[in-house]
Amino acid sequence: MAERRLERGVRGTGDRCPSSSSGGELSLEDVGRALRARWWLPLLGALAGLAVALLVVARATPVYSSTTQLFVGWNGVNQVGGAGPSDVASIYAANLFAQQRLSSYVDVIESEDMARDVVSALDLAEDPADLARRINATAVSETVVLRVTVSDEDPAQARAVADEIGRQFSQRASSLETVPGSVTPAVVVSVIDSADVPTDAISPDTGRDIGFGLAGGALLGLVLALLPVRFRRSVETAGDVRDATGKQVLATFVASGRGQGTSPTNDAALRAVRAQLRTGHAQALRLVLVTGTEPGVGASTLATELAVSLADSGVRTILVDADLRSPRSVTAFGLADGLGLSDVLSGTAAVTEAERPVGNGTLTVLAGGTARLDPSNDATAARLRELLRDLRGSTAFVVVDAPPLNPVPDAAGLGPAVDGVLLVARFGRTHRTGLADAAAALTDAGSPLLGVVLTQAPVRAARQLGLRFEYPVDRHRQRDPAPSHPGGPRASTVVPARRAAMEQELT
Repeated sequence: MAERRLERGVRGTGDRCPSSSSGGELSLEDVGRALRARWWLPLLGALAGLAVALLVVARATPVYSSTTQLFVGWNGVNQVGGAGPSDVASIYAANLFAQQRLSSYVDVIESEDMARDVVSALDLAEDPADLARRINATAVSETVVLRVTVSDEDPAQARAVADEIGRQFSQRASSLETVPGSVTPAVVVSVIDSADVPTDAISPDTGRDIGFGLAGGALLGLVLALLPVRFRRSVETAGDVRDATGKQVLATFVASGRGQGTSPTNDAALRAVRAQLRTGHAQALRLVLVTGTEPGVGASTLATELAVSLADSGVRTILVDADLRSPRSVTAFGLADGLGLSDVLSGTAAVTEAERPVGNGTLTVLAGGTARLDPSNDATAARLRELLRDLRGSTAFVVVDAPPLNPVPDAAGLGPAVDGVLLVARFGRTHRTGLADAAAALTDAGSPLLGVVLTQAPVRAARQLGLRFEYPVDRHRQRDPAPSHPGGPRASTVVPARRAAMEQELT
């Protein structure tokens, strides 16, 4: 029964999915949520990457390449004791000898000295070092062929340089491979494939650059979309709540307009909390304490709205403002200062004298009072717990508005005297560590934590996270949501300033 699901206009996030890791690891739920919330970032990144790629392609100077191929042969007749070309062993030795020389020939071709000879021969106005960087020589695997490629912005010059390298290297190889005392080189280099004038530029590669731009931009956008989730420390999902407290999210209130109780969605969420308290547990819940993790999360607002909702449903309810440090109920209901809880606890007034009826009388407010008391005093806390037990026996439902847990320990001390505690956290602001600390304080004090209520979830995030569902209703079949209440006006109709006053808590 404790885990029973009831009608909810707004439901807790992530109930179907694995929770986010508290250690910062991204789960599939995190990634999916981030992409739903910030899907436009990868798209924008891809478009930006495309624009950059097109700009680079448009401004880049085309570069052409021309290739020539050289054959390295062994001149066997010059070898001491050499054999004729018909000798198979000699031919094999010649090929092996030539292959072993190829790696050295690559270094010779790509050297600055070779480039200097080419510049001189072609009368080029170019630095030999720059030309050497644009010459690439490779040995074709398992052959005696050298492939020489020259890149240049001028296609005709690329061809001329490649051909000149073939001629220059043939001469240089003959010089290097002529043994002392011989006039014929041991190696003969021949051009087997002359260079051509290239017609297609090798750079920029439009298709490749555009692909890289799109992929790189999209990846950057994805990283930017995931960063807030990766480093998020606030409470935003039911997984966060379960990790911190071990409890479920009872409801989530969206931030619509001013305040948290001004939309049908939030009214449905309030009814969900009310139904959970009245029928969602095996034992009868008649005394419930509402507290927040820290100031400004909307705990007092929830306590007030919950008390009004219970009273409007016909349940005799008393709202006890137990925040003796900063009572709010007087302002919330537009009541004048007067006797209240502190006066009852100090013994200067009876409960019947301090109670103030609201509306038709189904709702009674026990405000903070005028007497000055120290809430942290053990005697004061004991008298308050005893008073709450007495109220539970005389009233159908008691809602206690307690101060936040993390700044002061007052609420934890009251926990053992109540039937259950509603812990309120603010979406996107309450730190997961703060929520865990608040839940631990209640557990250590023996307080029965019923669950967590999230407040002020942004409308957009609520929709993307599956917090908000709108059920279409035939307008012609809708009835007056606030029919006349027997015995007088409803509690919610006689406190028009209540919500406006309580909004200050959320700012």
